[in-house]
Amino acid sequence: MFIEDHPLLWAYHPSHQILCTTPLTQQQTSEIIDLVRAETRYHENPYLFLNVPGDTRIFYEWTASKSFVLGWFPTPLYRKVISFLDTIGARYLGNDQVEDTPDMPVLFLINGDDYIIATDFEIDVPEFIHQPEWFVEP
Repeated sequence: MFIEDHPLLWAYHPSHQILCTTPLTQQQTSEIIDLVRAETRYHENPYLFLNVPGDTRIFYEWTASKSFVLGWFPTPLYRKVISFLDTIGARYLGNDQVEDTPDMPVLFLINGDDYIIATDFEIDVPEFIHQPEWFVEP
Protein backbone atom coordinates (compact mmCIF):
# COMPACT_ATOMS: atom_id res chain seq x y z
CA MET A 1 0.00 0.00 0.00
CA PHE A 2 1.33 3.44 -0.94
CA ILE A 3 0.76 6.18 1.64
CA GLU A 4 1.49 9.90 1.27
CA ASP A 5 0.57 11.04 4.82
CA HIS A 6 2.13 9.02 7.62
CA PRO A 7 4.26 9.85 10.69
CA LEU A 8 7.17 7.94 9.15
CA LEU A 9 7.28 10.64 6.44
CA TRP A 10 7.35 13.59 8.84
CA ALA A 11 11.14 13.73 8.85
CA TYR A 12 10.95 14.86 5.22
CA HIS A 13 8.64 17.80 5.97
CA PRO A 14 9.74 21.22 7.19
CA SER A 15 8.97 21.90 10.85
CA HIS A 16 7.12 24.94 12.17
CA GLN A 17 7.19 26.46 15.63
CA ILE A 18 4.04 27.50 17.48
CA LEU A 19 4.26 30.27 20.07
CA CYS A 20 1.03 30.50 22.06
CA THR A 21 0.21 33.98 23.34
CA THR A 22 -2.72 32.98 25.53
CA PRO A 23 -2.72 30.54 28.42
CA LEU A 24 -4.25 27.11 27.98
CA THR A 25 -6.22 25.25 30.60
CA GLN A 26 -4.97 21.91 31.84
CA GLN A 27 -7.81 20.24 29.89
CA GLN A 28 -6.79 22.00 26.65
CA THR A 29 -3.15 21.04 27.19
CA SER A 30 -4.17 17.41 27.76
CA GLU A 31 -6.22 17.49 24.56
CA ILE A 32 -3.22 18.77 22.58
CA ILE A 33 -1.02 16.03 24.03
CA ASP A 34 -3.70 13.44 23.14
CA LEU A 35 -4.02 14.89 19.63
CA VAL A 36 -0.27 14.62 19.03
CA ARG A 37 -0.21 11.08 20.47
CA ALA A 38 -3.06 10.01 18.21
CA GLU A 39 -1.47 11.55 15.13
CA THR A 40 1.90 9.91 15.73
CA ARG A 41 0.12 6.53 15.73
CA TYR A 42 2.84 5.31 18.09
CA HIS A 43 5.44 5.47 15.31
CA GLU A 44 7.07 8.47 16.96
CA ASN A 45 7.42 9.74 20.50
CA PRO A 46 4.85 12.58 20.74
CA TYR A 47 7.14 14.46 23.08
CA LEU A 48 9.65 14.92 20.24
CA PHE A 49 7.32 17.61 18.90
CA LEU A 50 5.93 19.20 22.05
CA ASN A 51 8.19 21.52 24.03
CA VAL A 52 8.00 19.28 27.10
CA PRO A 53 10.87 19.23 29.56
CA GLY A 54 11.64 16.07 31.52
CA ASP A 55 8.53 16.53 33.66
CA THR A 56 5.07 17.07 32.13
CA ARG A 57 3.94 18.95 35.25
CA ILE A 58 6.29 21.77 34.21
CA PHE A 59 4.72 21.68 30.72
CA TYR A 60 1.26 22.20 32.25
CA GLU A 61 2.65 25.16 34.21
CA TRP A 62 4.20 26.64 31.05
CA THR A 63 0.99 26.29 29.05
CA ALA A 64 -0.88 28.14 31.80
CA SER A 65 1.42 31.17 31.37
CA LYS A 66 0.85 34.17 29.09
CA SER A 67 3.14 33.03 26.30
CA PHE A 68 5.08 29.86 25.67
CA VAL A 69 6.49 27.76 22.85
CA LEU A 70 4.15 24.82 22.35
CA GLY A 71 6.64 22.97 20.15
CA TRP A 72 8.02 22.29 16.69
CA PHE A 73 5.77 20.32 14.36
CA PRO A 74 6.22 18.82 10.88
CA THR A 75 3.81 20.36 8.37
CA PRO A 76 1.00 17.73 8.54
CA LEU A 77 0.98 17.73 12.36
CA TYR A 78 1.38 21.52 12.47
CA ARG A 79 -1.82 21.96 10.47
CA LYS A 80 -3.77 19.73 12.86
CA VAL A 81 -2.45 21.45 16.00
CA ILE A 82 -3.21 24.90 14.51
CA SER A 83 -6.72 23.72 13.65
CA PHE A 84 -7.23 22.61 17.25
CA LEU A 85 -5.92 25.94 18.59
CA ASP A 86 -8.30 27.78 16.24
CA THR A 87 -11.19 25.63 17.48
CA ILE A 88 -10.57 26.53 21.13
CA GLY A 89 -9.96 30.21 20.29
CA ALA A 90 -6.33 30.26 21.43
CA ARG A 91 -4.06 33.00 20.07
CA TYR A 92 -0.70 31.97 18.67
CA LEU A 93 2.11 32.96 16.36
CA GLY A 94 3.05 30.54 13.65
CA ASN A 95 3.75 30.22 9.98
CA ASP A 96 0.75 31.71 8.14
CA GLN A 97 1.66 30.27 4.77
CA VAL A 98 2.52 26.62 5.12
CA GLU A 99 2.90 25.10 1.69
CA ASP A 100 3.30 21.50 0.65
CA THR A 101 6.81 20.60 -0.40
CA PRO A 102 6.94 19.24 -3.95
CA ASP A 103 8.45 15.83 -4.66
CA MET A 104 7.85 14.47 -1.18
CA PRO A 105 8.70 10.79 -0.69
CA VAL A 106 5.99 8.17 -0.42
CA LEU A 107 5.72 5.32 2.04
CA PHE A 108 5.30 1.83 0.62
CA LEU A 109 3.87 -0.18 3.51
CA ILE A 110 4.41 -3.92 3.35
CA ASN A 111 2.40 -6.21 5.66
CA GLY A 112 1.84 -3.40 8.16
CA ASP A 113 5.34 -3.43 9.68
CA ASP A 114 7.87 -3.32 6.88
CA TYR A 115 8.16 -0.30 4.65
CA ILE A 116 10.18 1.51 2.01
CA ILE A 117 10.35 5.29 1.70
CA ALA A 118 11.28 6.70 -1.70
CA THR A 119 10.33 9.36 -4.22
CA ASP A 120 10.13 6.88 -7.10
CA PHE A 121 9.20 3.20 -7.12
CA GLU A 122 9.49 0.40 -9.57
CA ILE A 123 8.24 -2.87 -8.17
CA ASP A 124 8.31 -6.18 -9.97
CA VAL A 125 6.49 -8.93 -8.12
CA PRO A 126 6.89 -12.42 -9.58
CA GLU A 127 3.91 -14.71 -9.95
CA PHE A 128 3.42 -17.00 -6.98
CA ILE A 129 0.71 -18.87 -5.16
CA HIS A 130 0.04 -17.59 -1.68
CA GLN A 131 -0.34 -20.29 0.92
CA PRO A 132 -1.69 -19.13 4.31
CA GLU A 133 0.05 -21.97 6.16
CA TRP A 134 3.36 -20.24 5.43
CA PHE A 135 2.37 -17.61 7.99
CA VAL A 136 1.01 -19.85 10.74
CA GLU A 137 3.20 -19.90 13.82
CA PRO A 138 4.17 -23.41 15.00
